[in-house]
Amino acid sequence: LRGREASAIMAVNPGLTKVDASKWAYLGYKGGSEPGVMNMTFLAVAHDGRRFAITGSWNDSNRPVDEARMAMLMSRLVALTADKAR
Repeated sequence: LRGREASAIMAVNPGLTKVDASKWAYLGYKGGSEPGVMNMTFLAVAHDGRRFAITGSWNDSNRPVDEARMAMLMSRLVALTADKAR
């Protein structure tokens, strides 16, 4: 995939509803899950053009992933990264 195609695909699903995407010039998401595993990865472009990859994975073969907690942690990480990118 080329940059524009990949960016369009990553913009389809925002991944998190509680993320202030206006802090970024672009915020793309790709993630996935199955029992005991969850991944959330963001490609963020700051307003000055700097790019950031923000990713987190949770893997526990003994119990289901706490999806709400994972989403809260990633939401906070995306917000903190945006604050540092200013």
